[in-house]
Amino acid sequence: MAKQTINIGTNANDGTGDPLRTAFDKINANFAELYGDDSSADTFTSPQITTPTITGTATIDNILINDSEISTASNANLNLNPGGTGTIELQANTNVTGALDVTGAATFDTSLTLATGATITEFSTNTALGTSNTVVPTQNAVKAYVDAQNLSQAITFVGDDSTGTAVNNGETFKIEGGTGLTSAVTGDTMTLAIDGTVATLTGSQTLTNKIIQACTIDSGTINNANVGFTTPALGNFTTVTANQFYTNSGDGILIKENVITTNASNANLQLSGNGTGAVEILDSLTGTFDINFTGTINAAGNITATNNITAQGTLFTDRVQSPASNANLNILSQGTGVVNVQSPMTTVAQTISGNVTVPEGFVTQLGHIQVFSNTISSSTNGDINIATSGPGQIILSAPRVAAGQINATTFATTGDVDTNSIRSFDSNADIEIESQGTGQIAMNSAVKFNVGYIDDINTLTSSSTITVDCNLAPVHKVTLGTNTGFVISNLPTGGTVTLIIRQDATGFRTATFGTDGSTAIKFPSGAATLSTAANSIDVVTIFNDGTAYLGNIANSYS
Repeated sequence: MAKQTINIGTNANDGTGDPLRTAFDKINANFAELYGDDSSADTFTSPQITTPTITGTATIDNILINDSEISTASNANLNLNPGGTGTIELQANTNVTGALDVTGAATFDTSLTLATGATITEFSTNTALGTSNTVVPTQNAVKAYVDAQNLSQAITFVGDDSTGTAVNNGETFKIEGGTGLTSAVTGDTMTLAIDGTVATLTGSQTLTNKIIQACTIDSGTINNANVGFTTPALGNFTTVTANQFYTNSGDGILIKENVITTNASNANLQLSGNGTGAVEILDSLTGTFDINFTGTINAAGNITATNNITAQGTLFTDRVQSPASNANLNILSQGTGVVNVQSPMTTVAQTISGNVTVPEGFVTQLGHIQVFSNTISSSTNGDINIATSGPGQIILSAPRVAAGQINATTFATTGDVDTNSIRSFDSNADIEIESQGTGQIAMNSAVKFNVGYIDDINTLTSSSTITVDCNLAPVHKVTLGTNTGFVISNLPTGGTVTLIIRQDATGFRTATFGTDGSTAIKFPSGAATLSTAANSIDVVTIFNDGTAYLGNIANSYS
């Protein structure tokens, strides 16, 4: 049935349209065409819906159509079955996300592309592989081809006599040892070893860089060889004539002509007697070396060593002297040990760099100076002078009581100095009293100046920022050539600093005042204002009470 259209007239209620009964008959007929009646399944033999729009999911006999997706009910197959001899044609590119099972034959009008550049047109069982990039051989075809190739390959082994044999695929080739030679395989490695049955060389042979162990050499000549090089052993030789003779290549010695040295670099040369035997030097011993001994040395002649003689035992001698003219003779102990002189000793112009300990009850005579117990005295009526070399000082580390005078260019002590008078050593020289580091000179009683005191004055350089270091002087002066900011540093609690500020010939220079700790300086009027006239002079004083920096300014000195 064709779609029936209701005539609604030209204008509203003008009586030209279909009557109500006629209109609803058309509506019922249209619905019957669309849905059918209730007595049987609906069949659209000639559907008139040409461009339907369905919002949501449309279900047609378990076929679900939603947007661009066609699916089935749960776990049901989706069968595309053309009628008769028809085929299913996919007119556009088709992407298969899951597995694709084709029961019958699949025909592709174009090639099957598995990946970019990999195009397969045929699966071949031909064992004669070609050069095509689109034909894929089967497993059986590949196996047959590889087996045929392996059968045609062989490795030929040839001996020294030029005879050989070919070893084909699957065969085993054995390398068998001979007399004195054995072979063994571990993993991918074959090892050939020589055993103890190797035949002895006969005739005139030359051995180069060889090691001969546990053998007896009765005669012949051994040139440029090491005897007992690896494992030293006892050797008896009637006569050994050699330019050089090694006892061992590692820590042994080298005897060359009349010189004995150690093989290892910087190694000691040790001479030791057997058992209770001693090392006896029957002649004089001279050289540039160190001598270290733990036992006793008895020398019939002289022992002369340019370097050191170190003894852990006893050295018997009537005289020890330096080896060179005017050279020093140093007698040193190791670590905290001392040089113990157990009998009286007389020395002439000797230098002792360590400590000298004299037992109680003995007198030490140093020129005209006598040292007995805790007393230093003069053996004559002369003075006792204690002097330093160069800029050195004589430091008294504990309180000292002097009935006379102590004359010193510089006097330093960690204890008290009890005296009624301190004066300069040289005429018209200054007396300087100075503390160490950040220490101060504390006056615990009233200080009386009979003549007066003089403040040191430090001259500053004009710049946009001027640092006033109170460690340099209590008074600082400057002529301003530009506007500036004064920074007060190192002014201790209870300290006062004075600034003498002069304007230059231009005048009108301004100044601010602060500290190295960014603390503002407090002035009575809130800020200090300099005089502006050319060459005018202002005086600023600043006091540190430990809490604040208090300043005052006196203007226009003329």
